[in-house]
Amino acid sequence: MEKSRILVVDDEKNVRTMVKKVFEGEFDVDTASNAEEALDLLKKNKYDLVFLDLDMPVVNGIELLERMKKGENPIPVIMMTTYGSVEEAVKAMKLGAKDIITKPFTQEEVTKVVEEILKEKEDEESNIQDMEKRIKEALTVGDIKRARNMVLELFRLKPSSPIPHFLYSLVNEKEGKLEEAIKHLNASLSLDPSYEPAKRKLGQIQRSSKSSNERKERNQS
Repeated sequence: MEKSRILVVDDEKNVRTMVKKVFEGEFDVDTASNAEEALDLLKKNKYDLVFLDLDMPVVNGIELLERMKKGENPIPVIMMTTYGSVEEAVKAMKLGAKDIITKPFTQEEVTKVVEEILKEKEDEESNIQDMEKRIKEALTVGDIKRARNMVLELFRLKPSSPIPHFLYSLVNEKEGKLEEAIKHLNASLSLDPSYEPAKRKLGQIQRSSKSSNERKERNQS
């Protein structure tokens, strides 16, 4: 099973080293000393969790969190701060930070926070998988209305995920709306170009459409 991946962003080397030491072995841990390094790593890798220092110079944690929020797939973020500013903490939470811990923190404190957040993420992914299964079951028995309603609920829960667009393409395909299906498959892949179900389905529809067009041309000639 692939390890979860964590990114630690802090201008203090001792904090980066401490957090990495706590989780290394159980998780893959990368570190960055500033926002630019962090953004570069975020472009190259997929992370399950980010530790982010609130009080970094030049580009602080709030500014980096705002940039991260614009990304296609939001990542759970734990903010780290020395000063414990209530105003900044509230702003970070409004931007989507999952938790805030005050430095210096103990190994037990940071481990507990990570366990809680990853458990919540695991439960959410399990719920998504269950919904995906029920949507496909509804389409199998021809209950398109129920399938559509569940997909719309999934859009509300995971607006930045490729999954709702992929599942809506299945609804469109079942209704014979292939152009709409292709549109949603392309939207799915724009959110995650490596999402295999959308890639396979898009290829399948395009091949089927090509074969259909070739048959029509032969019949007309």
